Amino acid sequence: DPNNPQLIDRNHLHFILSGADTAGEVARDDERYEMILKILQGTHQEEAALSASSATAFVEITQLPPYLYKPDSSRARNIDNNPYLWARNLLANRLYRCPVIFLEPYVMNSHEVYHRIQEGDYEGTRLIGDKEHPSIFREYAQAITQSLEDYYLNNRRLLTPDP
Repeated sequence: DPNNPQLIDRNHLHFILSGADTAGEVARDDERYEMILKILQGTHQEEAALSASSATAFVEITQLPPYLYKPDSSRARNIDNNPYLWARNLLANRLYRCPVIFLEPYVMNSHEVYHRIQEGDYEGTRLIGDKEHPSIFREYAQAITQSLEDYYLNNRRLLTPDP
């Protein structure tokens, strides 16, 4: 009900990479094909490295804690012991024939995020709850920009052709 939203206190961040296919998913021809194609493309290392760089930038800028899946989850696997990186078999990660990172920052029905979104875009900061916050849209754009800049500055070899 938009006039009476049921809000929660939780807010968190995580990144989802392709993987953690279950036996039931692998049994489906289309998902098995997409899984094998992803493996043959060899994109996992770049997805994991870019996700790790992105997580660092997002945490620095947003201060969001990680979302942690249950340790015995068959649908999610942790990547490189980084609490922000998880492998899951999502359509969003399978559809594209390139490295894909699915970002899940913010919990839209958390008290803080809901009120920040209601404020819209603005310059500077505003008092929301008991803390000054920049526009959530600018914060997100800053984190994306910072993560890409950090990743590609540290991996210039990806941009420079071999001699």
